[in-house]
Amino acid sequence: MRAVAVDISNEWFVTGAADRCIKVWDLASGELKITLTGHISTVRGLAVSPKHTYLFSCAEDKMVKVF
Repeated sequence: MRAVAVDISNEWFVTGAADRCIKVWDLASGELKITLTGHISTVRGLAVSPKHTYLFSCAEDKMVKVF
C-alpha cells in the first residue's frame, strides 16, 4: 500500500498501491466496497474532498484522476 485517505464522514477509506488500483473500503467492517482502475502506474497519493464527494488520485504515470 502506497497511499491512504479517509472520508470526512468516517464511513469509508481508500487505499492505493503498486497494483495501480484504488480500493474503497467500509471503515466499520473493513469490507471492500469497490476497486477503481485507470492509472497505468503505481498510485502514490489520494485525497478526499471535504466539501464534495470527490476522490483525487495521483500516480507515477503523472496523471491526476477524479472519481
